Formats: sequence, structure tokens, C-alpha cells
Amino acid sequence: MLSLDRPLWTAQTLAEITGGLWIGNPPVDSDIRGIELFPGRVERGDLFVVTNPETWGDKFKNTIASLPVVERHAASAVMSDNLPGKLPKGLPILQVPNTRQALTKLAQYSRERLFGRVIGVTGSVGKTTTREMLHHVLMRQGRTSTTEANSNTSPGVALSVARTPADSQFVVYELAHGALSRKSKIARPHIALITEVALAHLDDFPTLDAIIDHKAEIFDGIEPGGTAILNRDSATFGRLKEHADRRLIPNLVTFGADPLANVRLTHWLPMDRSSVIQVAVDGKRESYQLPIAGRHMAMNSLAALATVVALDADWRQAAADLATFAPVHGRMEEATITLDGGDVRIINDAFNANPASMIAALATLAAIAPPSGGRRIAVLGEMKELGAESERLHAELAEPVINAKVTRVFTLGDSLIALRGALPASLLAPHAGSVAELAEILRKELAPGDVVLIKGSHGSHVGDVVPRLLDSNAKTPLH
Repeated sequence: MLSLDRPLWTAQTLAEITGGLWIGNPPVDSDIRGIELFPGRVERGDLFVVTNPETWGDKFKNTIASLPVVERHAASAVMSDNLPGKLPKGLPILQVPNTRQALTKLAQYSRERLFGRVIGVTGSVGKTTTREMLHHVLMRQGRTSTTEANSNTSPGVALSVARTPADSQFVVYELAHGALSRKSKIARPHIALITEVALAHLDDFPTLDAIIDHKAEIFDGIEPGGTAILNRDSATFGRLKEHADRRLIPNLVTFGADPLANVRLTHWLPMDRSSVIQVAVDGKRESYQLPIAGRHMAMNSLAALATVVALDADWRQAAADLATFAPVHGRMEEATITLDGGDVRIINDAFNANPASMIAALATLAAIAPPSGGRRIAVLGEMKELGAESERLHAELAEPVINAKVTRVFTLGDSLIALRGALPASLLAPHAGSVAELAEILRKELAPGDVVLIKGSHGSHVGDVVPRLLDSNAKTPLH
């Protein structure tokens, strides 16, 4: 979130847009500096929006009882569609008919008053890292706002738009799967970027074509004269381009190693903890260093540069600024564990996983040469939401694991039994029944020089093993 030179919202504007009524004295106009849905994240100056599962969905709790916590965190005001039995002293409440609908109205008004350039980012893999790369490079070229944390669901997108300062020059919104058309119509991007489409969320979209068609819904809200940005190397490019053409999107910018890509990868040199990348744009070449390992991360950086090109901003400066980009938490994030006799290198890529991202992470592990005596170790959690294809897709990870020259494979989650059955017995480490058990097994088996990839879906909780390992050892983050 940008630091604000003026209030995000005035009390009068909030009431007018939402049709709400202030209970007690409204807050001082200068006090509303942000908006928050979750009590524990409230900061001084926030408007806290009360949620309930009836109108917000099962993932949301009824937070009306959290007002004392919100007040202690110095919120400026509360927006609620029901009143607590006892009103908190000194905490103004804006009573509205429905808080979810009210937040959508705020988002619509916020988007209308915004004159900066808006980018919407979606994809099966790479969207959060690419979003953060864009924020990193664009904030050096103008006032830039972006999606905070993972506010990329339907209410999360409305929250992100409602939080956006009106004087932002560049805005980057992340749009996750589900109701993409509705999200896009709230965000109204000038530029719609699809990083890559791959098998994921098969419970909702059972085929790759269905996933492509769903991701293309990001084009539904694109502004007139807008731009689609697509991965030219992807097998999904043709179908996505058809969607863009059908919606009469006039501009297309592509990225990839394909000779016809507008932002073309001409050379990629993998390093131990980074990449050296050469890119060509309109015949002009530039080299830059990206301080994250993996070809998939290099492709994310090309997607970001393609967006900068579409904005007609300084893409050469953006390429140079990528040298100071730091990994997003849980995405190829590195740390070390210090043992007697040497260090263990931890690569935490466990924020989420699907077959494509698993293969990319394992390929990155394969390119890393452990120090003398060290081993490549894979610690794998389940890939969630793969439906009836789950067993097959987990078993098909066997070849990428073997190709990664892994010495030991640790697993967590029942779906990985299929993978264990497809791997040579010599590679199999114990299968853990819990994160605590996995951490205990790893502590006993890790040795100096080991390089350990930890990868799985967020819902597998395999990433929770990282703090358990680090808390019991001296550690030094590498980035």
C-alpha cells in the first residue's frame, strides 16, 4: 500500500456511496487511511469491514465480536450491517444494509476515480511472483499500488480496488481462479496478463481447455483499447489468442523464447542462486541478472518486462531493477541451516503447487550442484484440487524427480503414495503422517552440504516444516 498524502476516504463519501448511516460522530476525514477485513491485520487509521458467512461465504467468520480487538488496534471506524449489543466507545460505526455489497460499491467508485494505468494478472503459475516483480520495477518509475498479500478472490479484488489511492500511476491487481469475469469487471484492467495456464483446480475445471477458457475471462473487464499479454511459448497460446480476438482486444504483446515473441528470451544462463538473462525487444537487446534460480522465474521476469513495454514505460530500467528483486515468501525462497561441519541449503517453494510448478521446481533443483558430500533432497507435499486425476498426476512426478538427480524423497500426504509407488525404492525416505513427524525425520537425516527443495500445495502444509527446521537451528536467510 502506498503511503498516503491525503485520506483514502472521507466519512461523507463513505456514507454517500454505501447508503450507510453513521452511528455516533463520524470519524475525522483525515483518519481513514486504509480498509481491512481481518481483525488481526487492522492498523491505525483503517476502516474495518465486518464480515459474516451468510453474505461473504463459508471462508469468512462473523467478526462483529472482534470490535474490541479492532479498537485496540486503533481503527478509525467500522462498517457493519449489524450492530453489536454494546457499542464500543469512541469507535464510529457506519451501518450499511450489506457490507459485501457496500465494499463492491466502494471498489466501483474507487476504480472510477482512478486515472492511473491498471494491470490485471492471472495464470495457473507465476502470477504472484510476476505481480510482485511488476510492483518492484514500476514503483521506481511512478506511484504504484498492488494487491496486498493474497487478496485475489472476489471480495479480495474488491478490497484491493477499494484500497487503491486515487493518485496511483500504476496499479497491479492479482486475480485468482473463480469468478474471473466478475473480478475483471471490478478491476477494469487496461492490460490483462496471463502468465501460463496449466492443470490446476481440476475439481472446478476438469480439462485444460476449460482452464484456458476460464483464465480468458480476465479479458471480460478490459478497458477499450486495452492490451492482452500472453506467453508465446505456451501450448495454450493459440486458444487464449482466439479469446482475445473474439473480445476485439486491439493490442497483443507476447513474451517467450519463440522467435515471434515481442519480448524475446535470447539467452538464459542458470547460476547457482540466480539467472543471467538476455532479452530482445524490437531488435534491442539487454542483459540483466535475476537473483532467483529457475527458468520459470526467468519467464516470470519476461512477463513483467512485456507489461512494462505495453505501458510504454522504461523497460531497460525495469530490467536493471530486477537485479534487486527478492523472492516472494514461499516461492523459491532460500535459507540455510547451520550444522556441525557445514550448512544445509533450504529452498522453500511450498506456497502452492500443481504439476507444472512441481516440474519447474524440480528442474531448478536439478541445475544446482551440491557441495562435495551434499545431496539433492526433495521434500514433497500433496498437490491439492486435482480431482479424479490426482493419483495419476502425482505418479507422473516420478520422471521429473528422477531427472532432478534426487538422492532422497520425503513425502507428506496420502496422494503421494502414488508417487512413491512409481519411484525406485532406493530414493524413498520415510513417508510422514504429519508436519511434526516430517520435521523430526528431516532433523535426523539432513547432513552438511545437502540442498533441500520443499514443495507442495499450501493446503498440504508441507511448508510448515520450514520454520520448525529453522527454529531449532542457527539460520541465515540468503535473500
